[in-house]
Amino acid sequence: MLLFNIIYIKQHTTIKIIKVTKKDLKHVIKKSLAFLNIGLINSMIMPIMRYAFVILVADVGLYAIFDLSFKIAMLANSFILSLATPMFAVFSKEIQENSRKMIQVSYRIFYISTALYLTTTLAYYLFGSYFLTFLNISSKNLDLLYNITFLLIISLGSVALVEIFYRYFLANNQLIKAFLLKLIVPIIGLMLFFVFKGIDLIYRFIYAYGTGLIISAIAIALSFMIYNKNKISIKI
Repeated sequence: MLLFNIIYIKQHTTIKIIKVTKKDLKHVIKKSLAFLNIGLINSMIMPIMRYAFVILVADVGLYAIFDLSFKIAMLANSFILSLATPMFAVFSKEIQENSRKMIQVSYRIFYISTALYLTTTLAYYLFGSYFLTFLNISSKNLDLLYNITFLLIISLGSVALVEIFYRYFLANNQLIKAFLLKLIVPIIGLMLFFVFKGIDLIYRFIYAYGTGLIISAIAIALSFMIYNKNKISIKI
């Protein structure tokens, strides 16, 4: 794959190997660290939460339900996320020259994502319990799995909805804003974990994490709308 990419780039571009300047190196390191900070938040929340759950619960069966609920919820929302993922490259290229058009595209993808989100949530609400019966688990655990998965589909889906706005911030070099908007999730989640101390532990994790996701999603949407409120009249 590496050889193919090198040959392809050589044939279709004028790119060549040159000496790297200190200015370029500083720029790359600065941007890399900014993306690293964002990536750490996204990649560390889930393992830390799983680790904390195992320590506090010490029940393998309950952990299996906890882990499975995340897998189902993320699978349910994966298509919504896939709509926004390739837009980072598009925004990076077009955002400066065609800012108004990119904002309009962002809103259109947001509307499509909203329709998919509502459809997915309704479908799980109506048919989720039926399909979960194929897992052949006890009725008590089945009800628990259905409930926490439904909550996760709602909360993770809210983040998937605004992923297009978040990609816009990343492509527009608003990395500090992007970092702070993602930082809301662990901060709010940790605070609410202690607030919800009277609730069953598994719901305590889900409520705290889910609320953090929803607040972060609302903050991302409001930030995008406020930042671009004078740039375009929204048309579907």
